Amino acid sequence: MKKIIATVLVVVMTLALCSVAVNAENTLVIDFNTEEGQAAGTFFGSGCKYEEDAGTEGKVIAKLENHAPDGSDATAEGEGGLFGNGIAVKFNSDADGEATVVATLICPDHINGAADYRLYHSTNDGEYVKEELNTVQDHVFFDYTIKVNVKKGENTIKFVQGVNPWGNGECGNGWRVDIAKLSITLPEASADTPADPGTTDEPANPATADASVIAIAAVACVALAGLAAAKKVK
Repeated sequence: MKKIIATVLVVVMTLALCSVAVNAENTLVIDFNTEEGQAAGTFFGSGCKYEEDAGTEGKVIAKLENHAPDGSDATAEGEGGLFGNGIAVKFNSDADGEATVVATLICPDHINGAADYRLYHSTNDGEYVKEELNTVQDHVFFDYTIKVNVKKGENTIKFVQGVNPWGNGECGNGWRVDIAKLSITLPEASADTPADPGTTDEPANPATADASVIAIAAVACVALAGLAAAKKVK
């Protein structure tokens, strides 16, 4: 009986290992409340900074504001431009393809009536894409998902805050959009993709390593089961 129980435990452990490997995601987390996260971001223009804000529960965030040099709302036609103030975040990808970016946001002014928020983003100096933040929940943290195309190697994604005031045009505004965290799920490199000769870091979840570990565990499971059966026959 003990041998049977031991064999069953090995099987369960092997299945658990397989589950972890299959569900593992190539996700990079950039938390702006940490030094490592802040090092990934660089502010451009003026007005944006790392600091605590109303409703951020004592956490440091990347606070975005978007004003023209004279203090008015930035516009596409005005001096400085609509996309002149924001944050640029750098990260590496092991492959070309589509990445899923989940931005954890907070909009402190929404609780006081601010609305019609916009979050613009540009990947690798491409055209800015407008996201309409119609799911702002008072001033609490919420997640917003976007899809971007990345390249193998270093990538940069820029974020700029804006609004659509009173349904009339697009502009920046003093209403704050705070980014607390970015969770970026990157495309997986294929097994036959040659390694970058300039890269020395091991991938976080190499597919070949996962397969080897699973295969070893499976072989061990079968071997132990066979041994238990053989001893039972004796």
